[in-house]
Amino acid sequence: MKKNAFLLLMLLLASLSVRAQKREVTLRYTDGSSRKGVAKSFWHDDDVIKFKAGEEDKFEKVPFEKISHVIIHTEKGENVLMEKINIKSRNTPELYPVVVQGRVNLYYISFTRGGMYWEYWVFKRPGEKEGIYVNSWKFVAQLTEYFKDAPHIVKGIENNTYKNMTYLVQMAQDYNKTLSKRK
Repeated sequence: MKKNAFLLLMLLLASLSVRAQKREVTLRYTDGSSRKGVAKSFWHDDDVIKFKAGEEDKFEKVPFEKISHVIIHTEKGENVLMEKINIKSRNTPELYPVVVQGRVNLYYISFTRGGMYWEYWVFKRPGEKEGIYVNSWKFVAQLTEYFKDAPHIVKGIENNTYKNMTYLVQMAQDYNKTLSKRK
């Protein structure tokens, strides 16, 4: 029993330490300005981002509504763009990492909360007010309507070329590639 309690405590502490990670970021504000610094890990639906510009500075709470997007600078030298987007099924905008960018953007985020694993996929075209959250139980109906301007995508959904959620990246890339040729 003590061993199980100890393991549970260690798991809890490990999850808290992951949550408290700090990352190098560039915050882009809605007024067009930007700041580089460090942010404590944040959820996609937080109200604020805890940010500090310099080593000696204290963390300040930057209100979410002042941020347009965040660029996370990884240890591997890659940049991950997270855009603030409105989603039809949500009340407030949220930050989502961009997976595919083009005539249609695809966003994806996964996390665990309350012992459950959550995944969100969102499609949004530049200029659209809201993106659509794609779920597996309405996959065909949602996406045939959303991509009605691209008959080859609709045909691929209907004939199972894009069988399920695992084909969303390919679908977005195919859409962007085909529509970029039509310019």
